[in-house]
Amino acid sequence: MKKAIAKARTQQVNVQTVLDQIAFEKIDKPNPRKPIKTRDDLSFTYRDGRNHLCNWNVSHGGGMGDELEVIGKMHFAEIVELFLNDPEEARDAIKFAMGAREWESTGNVEAGFAEEVAEMAIAGLAAIARKAAVAGAGESA
Repeated sequence: MKKAIAKARTQQVNVQTVLDQIAFEKIDKPNPRKPIKTRDDLSFTYRDGRNHLCNWNVSHGGGMGDELEVIGKMHFAEIVELFLNDPEEARDAIKFAMGAREWESTGNVEAGFAEEVAEMAIAGLAAIARKAAVAGAGESA
């Protein structure tokens, strides 16, 4: 795990690649993880004793700040996989995680997660702007 986190710190790395590397380092043989199809499949959610879905359950100890930020980014990689299966469920996962009372606004795990949310928001806005520019160019022709 430390090797994968160090690699992520020193260069821009695909978060899923880091996640796969960490999984590989933890086990001796390949062990495919369960696909993420619902919010229940996210590693940072759990069901409490009343079967209510708790939307943000992360550890804030056991690592330096930048290592914890990488973990937050890996949690967001799970959101990306969920989006590929169910965009509405992915939207709800982000909304409810960041609104959970367990969310620590000064936490490093949360900072990594929020950074990825911001990056995706900016990418989405840029795509909308490009589409609008293309549509506007077509109207003036």
